[in-house]
Amino acid sequence: MCCFAVSKQQSVSTEEIKLIAPIPTVRFTGARDYTTNYSMPELEDILPYMDDERDLFIRNKSNHGEPLEWIEQSKTGGIIHRHNQKIVGFARDAAFLYWLEGEDFAKFAFDIFDTYVMGMYYRSEPIDLLNGHIQTLVGLTCFQVIHESTLIDVTLHPS
Repeated sequence: MCCFAVSKQQSVSTEEIKLIAPIPTVRFTGARDYTTNYSMPELEDILPYMDDERDLFIRNKSNHGEPLEWIEQSKTGGIIHRHNQKIVGFARDAAFLYWLEGEDFAKFAFDIFDTYVMGMYYRSEPIDLLNGHIQTLVGLTCFQVIHESTLIDVTLHPS
């Protein structure tokens, strides 16, 4: 089951070598501006492969009944990032319950964390092709490092 908004094969160009990740990678958020006319379906409504070469199959809030439509990633605002935060938050809570209660929650937490971390492992940081100031602001999952809270939940830290 695909847990994250991922691309089935994200290609990365490094000098003249083209690499293809062997597993799904975590999608970068769609835009720096979080304003959008679209929304991610509820987790229970998401089916495998609701993202492919046509981009993302998500809800259009501006149309009556909020129908599911194929939308290019750049029009999704910050919903990819927020959706991944929600899923990783479930794993974080399950990990805490595992620590508190025992084995029942361990597999749930591990499966999500493992999928996310492996998907991040095969990603490279975004590169500002103009070598501008944006390179100092951009994060691994979104346009501004101050919004990288998903990665904080993935790390082990005392709180």
